[in-house]
Amino acid sequence: MSGYSRRLLEAMACSVIVIAVLLALPAPVGASTSAPGPENATATQYFPPIRTDNPRQTLETFRYIADELDQLIADYGLEATSDERETYDRLNLLIDQAGALVDNSALPGGSRQQLTSATVIYLLDILGRVELPPLESIPGADAGDMPSSWLVPGTPIRIVRITEGPRESEYLFSARTHDDASRFLRGIDELPLRSRAGIDSWSEALSQITGPLIPASLVMDMPAPLKLRWLETPLWKILLVAVFYLLLGVSAFLLNRLGRPRHNRSPAGRHLASCLAPLWVLLLLGWLEPRLAYQLNISGAFLAMVSITIVATRYIAGAWLFWFATQALFERIAQPGADGTEKTNYQMILLLGRTVAVFGVFVILSTGAQAVGLPVLSIVAGLGVGGLAVALAIRPTLENLIAGIMLYLDHPVRVGDFCSFGDKFGTVENIGLRTIKLRGRDRTLITVPNAEFANMELVNWAVCDMMLITSTICLRYETSSDQLRYVLVKMREMFHAHPKIESESVRIRLAELGPSSLQINIRVYALTREWNEFFAIREDVFLRVKDIVYDSGARFALPAQALHVMRDAGDDEQLSESAERAVEGWRQSGRLPFPTLSPERLRELENSLDWPPHGSVSREWLEPQVSEPLSRDEGEQEVEVDEVRRRPQTS
Repeated sequence: MSGYSRRLLEAMACSVIVIAVLLALPAPVGASTSAPGPENATATQYFPPIRTDNPRQTLETFRYIADELDQLIADYGLEATSDERETYDRLNLLIDQAGALVDNSALPGGSRQQLTSATVIYLLDILGRVELPPLESIPGADAGDMPSSWLVPGTPIRIVRITEGPRESEYLFSARTHDDASRFLRGIDELPLRSRAGIDSWSEALSQITGPLIPASLVMDMPAPLKLRWLETPLWKILLVAVFYLLLGVSAFLLNRLGRPRHNRSPAGRHLASCLAPLWVLLLLGWLEPRLAYQLNISGAFLAMVSITIVATRYIAGAWLFWFATQALFERIAQPGADGTEKTNYQMILLLGRTVAVFGVFVILSTGAQAVGLPVLSIVAGLGVGGLAVALAIRPTLENLIAGIMLYLDHPVRVGDFCSFGDKFGTVENIGLRTIKLRGRDRTLITVPNAEFANMELVNWAVCDMMLITSTICLRYETSSDQLRYVLVKMREMFHAHPKIESESVRIRLAELGPSSLQINIRVYALTREWNEFFAIREDVFLRVKDIVYDSGARFALPAQALHVMRDAGDDEQLSESAERAVEGWRQSGRLPFPTLSPERLRELENSLDWPPHGSVSREWLEPQVSEPLSRDEGEQEVEVDEVRRRPQTS
């Protein structure tokens, strides 16, 4: 077993052990994961009756819960031990029930429970200091038409009727209570608090209470500086929470380092190893954090801060885990086959995986931002005219993304293909979400936006079934006709005999009588799709052509000029006179062939030349010759067949 495998197994074993320990810890009985409502009020002795039909019942219920909490504080006191877990759970449940009297619909979902508990503590401190009116003066069932809201005298606190939602028609402390109560409390905190337990502040008293596993004597023996409150929380609790998050971050970092491979592994394996750290964070937050919060009993503004941090950490870790898990899944789907060949749509699958990962991470982070109080989804939904500006800003990105998808669907090029685009050549290395990367012939990396690349004229050399060899050789004019025929015949024989040349389309022809040379055109196809082999084949046939030319006694024409100084002997007078007499005879007999030949003469001349030429091996019979296709008609090659007929010899 390799060292990396051992480290990975050790990490998994450690994770299993830690999870087992966390599962063995006692779960907080009194902890609630959602804001309780009247439906949570059962017949058990722990719950007071929750009635919210009118402002009087709501305030009366809250005062009853406050009296119960006051008595519990007196009973629990500073002499609490782990045997009084039941009393501690009842205290938490009473605070949760008091939270059912608060409209918390406007609070962020991720920290709603914690902020509701903080609102309850603010109300306990305010309503325990101000003078409350008699219950008979508060609108109740006997008040006839019930008001839509009622203001607690001397305070900014309102009890309002809920007009929509699952708690419609109930009277609850308004959604603004959290903000209004926290500001108002700072102005009246010098007023005495009515309490049978002798406490001066609910916020301070509840912040010093801890769970059953932390003895009250330990809290009392702590140094005075550690008992100082910051953000309505004792400093020693803040330090413990900071240590917890420090250990969480360090353990995630070490696990990430442990899961990082030190040698080459498959991409799917690397992505799976990167999932260990976020998975560890989620497990630790899911199991240890509620138990730690239960024992520490964090409250106040610091509780809201911790709640937001926990929610943000969970969603970030979830996005992290989703990103790498999605990448690992699609890498596994696109993994090359057992024979080592890549699947056809390898890059397309990876692009789809990255798109799904980006979209999923965006949704997770947006939901997390919404949970901590940032109205991201509302902003996105209400962009309106601003959406046009955003659309214009991301238009190039969308164009490149769509062009990249079209490149995968249309397959003009694939990864590994050698192609020409514009005036450049290169091998495709990667087709990404925004750009395509190609390795140039000079080994430079060329990056082209997908939209621009898709609009270029592309030549994909990798999909050629054969590769064209074309050239023109020039022979001297001193070359005789028979020498020229010999060269043509030997070249045709050589190309037809070559095992790497496609014989059906060999074309070797005397193409032109140039100004200074006899030009022979060579046009054949090499049976290869690989460039290095193509160059080797072309080199071989060119060397053979050179040997054929020199074996015939001919020579290549050189691009040179020669000045010949000679005495001109003039025209042949006899031949000139013969030509003139022939033309005069045509004129006298009325048979001068200008501007065109007569129809009778054309009929006489038709097929009268010797073809194939005299002495040709093909004279008696010429097999049909298949010419190279010059055009295509809807994907089918037209084959032109020249049927050669036997012609009578002319003397």
